[in-house]
Amino acid sequence: MSKRRMMDVLEALEAAGWRLEASPGHRDKSIYRLVDDHTTWRLAGRDGERLTLTFWAFGDLGQRTDKLTDIFYCEERKTGARLYFDKRGTVDWENGLRRFLDGL
Repeated sequence: MSKRRMMDVLEALEAAGWRLEASPGHRDKSIYRLVDDHTTWRLAGRDGERLTLTFWAFGDLGQRTDKLTDIFYCEERKTGARLYFDKRGTVDWENGLRRFLDGL
């Protein structure tokens, strides 16, 4: 289900004027694939501003994981703003996503 939440994040970012540039570190440029417990998105704004979002996953007992369902949060590199992956469709998820976007 984390892929759907990642899609929610991307849709919200695009609605706010951000455009996905690349997924660094992936030869196939897949934005929905974890490497070393994370994936990173680079985004560009209309005004030339750049964002780097890293989605972090943690397996059971802190073990390494490549499962999107293990994503715990995403973090913007410059500001340190975090969006925790609460259950999709809940008030906490919607409010968290809105606060995250407002903080970018």
